Amino acid sequence: MKTTIGVTNVVAFLIATNVPAATLAQDRALRDQPKSQQAPPEVIQTPIAPPPLSVLRGGTPEEAAAQSRAQAEQERARETASKARSTVPLDIRAWAARIIEAYPIAAKHDGIEGIVGVAVTVSHDGRATDCKVTRLGDYAILDDAACKGIERYARFEPALDPKDRPIPGKFSMNITYRI
Repeated sequence: MKTTIGVTNVVAFLIATNVPAATLAQDRALRDQPKSQQAPPEVIQTPIAPPPLSVLRGGTPEEAAAQSRAQAEQERARETASKARSTVPLDIRAWAARIIEAYPIAAKHDGIEGIVGVAVTVSHDGRATDCKVTRLGDYAILDDAACKGIERYARFEPALDPKDRPIPGKFSMNITYRI
C-alpha cells in the first residue's frame, strides 16, 4: 500500500528512525525560511513498512525471534497433546442403585450381606464385559449377582488412545449388599 505524505510527516518518520542530525538540520533550515522563498513541499510516495517485531515487543531482534520460536513450540505442544484418558463411568449412582435393587431374593431371604469387589473390561462401545471378582465376599450368590449386575447395568465412556479413538479399558469397584 502506498501513502502520500508531506515533508513534515517524513521528518517525524526520520526522527523516529534515528536519521543523522545533518539531515534534520537541513530540514530545520527549510522551515525557518519565509513561505514565499520556500519551494513547494514535495509529495513523496513511499510504502510505509511496519515496525520490526523487536520494536513492537520492546526487545532485541534475537529476543523477538526467541519469543516467536517459543510460541511456535507451545502451539505444536497443544496440537500434539495426548487426548488419552481412562474409562469414565456414566451415571454411576443410577446403575449402582439398580445393581443393589437386584439383590438376590435367596440372599435377602437368608439375611446374607457382604461386600464384593469386581473388575470389568470396558469395551470400545462403553459396555462392561469380562467381570472378575477381585474381593471375594463370604457368599458366592452375592459374587455372581455383583458381576451379572455390573455387566447388565453399567455404562461407561470408553478409554481413549492418544489419537482420541475409543479402546478397551478397565474399571473396578466394590459393591456393598446390605439388607
